[in-house]
Amino acid sequence: MSFFSIPHGVYRTHDKDSDTGFTPETMIDMLFNYKAFLNTNDNESGSIASKGPNTVKRIAIIGSGAAGLVAAYELSKIDNIEVTIYEAGDRLGGRMDSIVIPDGSLNNKIFEMGCMRFPPTSHTLYHYLDKFNLKPVPNFPDPGVVETKLLYENQVINWPAGESTPDNADFKRIGNDFSNMLTCVLGSASQPNIVNPNKLFDFWAIYQAEPTAKTKQNVVNAWQLIINQYSTTTYFEAVYKLAQNTSIVTTPWTQEDMNKFGALGVGSGGFGPLYNVNFVEILRLFANGWEDNQELLLTGIISLVDAFCEAIADKVSIRLNCKVTQIDEFDNNQYSMSINADGGARCTEQYDSIIVATTTRAMEYMGLTIDGIKNSKGVLQGPPAILSKEPKEAIRNLHLMNSSKYFVTTTSKFWYAVNNNTGENLPFNMQTDELMRGLYCLNYDADLANGKPNTEGKGVVLISYVWGDDSTKLLALSEEERFQQFIIAIKAINPTFALLLEQQAEKTQLIDWENTSNFYGAFKLNYPGQEQDNHSAFFQYQAQKQGVFLAGDSVSWAGGWLEGAMPTGVNAACAAAARVGATIAENSPLTDIAATMYKYDNPPANETYSRTQEADSPVKQTNTHKKDKILEV
Repeated sequence: MSFFSIPHGVYRTHDKDSDTGFTPETMIDMLFNYKAFLNTNDNESGSIASKGPNTVKRIAIIGSGAAGLVAAYELSKIDNIEVTIYEAGDRLGGRMDSIVIPDGSLNNKIFEMGCMRFPPTSHTLYHYLDKFNLKPVPNFPDPGVVETKLLYENQVINWPAGESTPDNADFKRIGNDFSNMLTCVLGSASQPNIVNPNKLFDFWAIYQAEPTAKTKQNVVNAWQLIINQYSTTTYFEAVYKLAQNTSIVTTPWTQEDMNKFGALGVGSGGFGPLYNVNFVEILRLFANGWEDNQELLLTGIISLVDAFCEAIADKVSIRLNCKVTQIDEFDNNQYSMSINADGGARCTEQYDSIIVATTTRAMEYMGLTIDGIKNSKGVLQGPPAILSKEPKEAIRNLHLMNSSKYFVTTTSKFWYAVNNNTGENLPFNMQTDELMRGLYCLNYDADLANGKPNTEGKGVVLISYVWGDDSTKLLALSEEERFQQFIIAIKAINPTFALLLEQQAEKTQLIDWENTSNFYGAFKLNYPGQEQDNHSAFFQYQAQKQGVFLAGDSVSWAGGWLEGAMPTGVNAACAAAARVGATIAENSPLTDIAATMYKYDNPPANETYSRTQEADSPVKQTNTHKKDKILEV
C-alpha cells in the first residue's frame, strides 16, 4: 500500500545522483537478489526451473493479488505444470486495484485504491515492470516534493516545493532530529563509512561491493543487533528514548514534540497510528530504501495486472467468484479444496500442490489454523493439520493495519494557476491533524515535450488517505459525511481550493480495506514480539514434506509494499514446482536464503553478537557488559 514517505533530503537511502551513496539491491532480512535470479533464468532456461516434472502436475493458487499473479506467471513457464487461480472476488489483482475513469483523448484518470506509489528500490517489482515495458514516472506528489500546506492545531504552515522540511522551526528541528536518530541506528546510506565501518549501511555497502561470506556475515551481525535491541519495542518507545539523548537531538523532545511527530511526522504524514508498531518494522523500511523517490504509474497499477493476465491467458485457468473454504490432505500426497462458487454452488477440486496467496485473516477464515479433533476411538473428526504449529500461530497473531482512501475526479486540474482565477498554484498536497490527514493532487497525464506538466483534462484528488485508528474513526461515516468533514479542514488551509473542489467534484470513490470482503485489512505491520511470527510465516515455503505454501504481503518482510508480496510469490512458485518434481534453477530462494540467518525470537537484552565474528562460525550467544557502537545512544 506504500503507506508513507519521508521527504527527499530528510533521510536518504536511495541516491541515484551520488557517487558514494549506497542503494540496497536486496532486502535486509533475506540478502537475496531476486532481480538477478529472475533475470538470469529468464535469459537462460526461460523459467525458474531448468526442467519440469516428468508427468503433468496440477497446482492451485488461491488469491490473485501480486503474489498470486507472480506465482502463476512463473509456474506457467514450466513444462508439465497446469495452474489454476481461484479468486474469491470478481476481478484479478487483489490490492493492485485501479478504478479507471476515461478522459477523452487524454490519459485515463486513475483511483489507486491500493498500491499507488513505487520506490525504485523495489527491485522485484521493477523486474516485472521492465519486462512488460511499464514505466513509472518520478512525480508522485509527496509532501515537500510539491507545494505543500500543513494544518496543525489550526495553524497553517507552508512547505515550499523541494525543501526538506516545512517553514516551521519545530518541524525543522523534529525532521533533523529524526534523521539523526535513523543515522544513529542505521548509519548513513548517502555516505557509508567503508574505511571504519560500524553501522548497518557501512557493512552492507562493503558487502554489496565485495560479496563474500565474511562481508555478508558482518551485515547479518549488524542487523541482528538491531533486532535484539528493538524487536520488542514500540515505535513510540524507541523514538521517545532516542529523542532524550542530546548527542542525537537538538534538545530533548517533550510530549508536545511527540504529539507533533504523531500528528504530522516531519510534515509528511502522522506517525501516530504507527506508534504501537514494532520499531524494527519501521527501521526495515528505511534500511530497504522504500521511503524516498517514490514514483507514479500513469497507466495505473491495473496495467501490471493486465500484463500478467495477457502473459498467462493461454496457460492458466482462472476461476473468479470462487471462494476456497477448506483444504484437506489425502494419503496420496494430494490436496483437495472445498469451494463455494458464484451462485451458491459448492464443489471440491484436487491438486498436487496449493499456494495460498491471501491475507492472513483470509487464511484463518479458510481454516488453516484449525486441526481436526480425534474422537474417543481415536478417529480424526475434521481436516488434518495442513500447516505446522509455528505458521499457524503466525497466521493467528500477525497484525493487519486498516486503511481508508477517498478519491474524487474534478472537471479540471484546478490547483494549477492556469486553471483558477487566483493566478497562482494552489497546494498540491495537504497534511493535517484533522480527520482527512493527507490530501494529494494527482496528474495522470504525461509531461509536455518542454518538461512542463500537462494541465489539461480532469484532475484526480485523493482527499483523504489514512490508516490505523485514523481509518477506524471514519468507518461509521457515510461518503457524504466524510466529504463534508474533509472540506472543513481544507477550507481552514485554503478556502479557494475547498470552493473549487466542491464546485468541480464529479466521480467519487472510497474504500475501507478492513471492511472489504476477502481482504479484511490493508497491510501487515508487526506489533512488538511478532518478528518470530513473521519469520515462521515467511519461511514456511521452505518446510519439508508438505505441498501447501503461503504467500502474500501478509507473510512478507514488507507488509504494505508490492516488494513484499512479489518475492513471496517467487518463493512459493519455486517450492510448489519442486514439490511436484520440477528441477529448480540454481541459486534459488529454496537454497540461497537461510532461515537460520537471523534470530528473531525475542533475545534477552544482554545478548549481543560480534560484528567481526568469522563468517564460518555460527551465531553464538555471549554475555557482555560493553555497549555496542551500532546501538550506542
